[in-house]
Amino acid sequence: MECVMENQTPISTEEPSSPAEVRNWLELPPDVLAHIFLKLGAIDIFFRAQAVCSMWRKVSKEPLLFRYIDMRNWWDLFDGGYYDMEKMAREAVDRSSGQLVEFSMEHFGTDDLVDYIADKSGSLRCLRLVSCYQVSDDALKLGQESCHAGGT
Repeated sequence: MECVMENQTPISTEEPSSPAEVRNWLELPPDVLAHIFLKLGAIDIFFRAQAVCSMWRKVSKEPLLFRYIDMRNWWDLFDGGYYDMEKMAREAVDRSSGQLVEFSMEHFGTDDLVDYIADKSGSLRCLRLVSCYQVSDDALKLGQESCHAGGT
């Protein structure tokens, strides 16, 4: 059956002959998943992707996914609960396996964390700290030196 209004294209009200194809995201190859996960940030990987299934958890640990870590605006992703952002940052740095190129954080961080990032990241080119009031000038200098060493 078709419904046609004046000056419009006919619209069919009949059901399609075959149902829409349903795809199972759990069956995607790991390299495709990793490529998709690149679009996520570290926080989304920690709290969403790795919780789906064991294969996604395995893919979520690929160092390639943690070369660029942006942990700014993290409060937008949470329900108001307490999360140890420094612990999560260390885990993200560890998952980079020394391949970290850029790290950004906002409203958390300490001298110890900056030292940890600098120590574990030989390829670091950019360390972005926004409103990280517990980070001293000495730690900032260490971070700056680490970025210069990684950028050469």
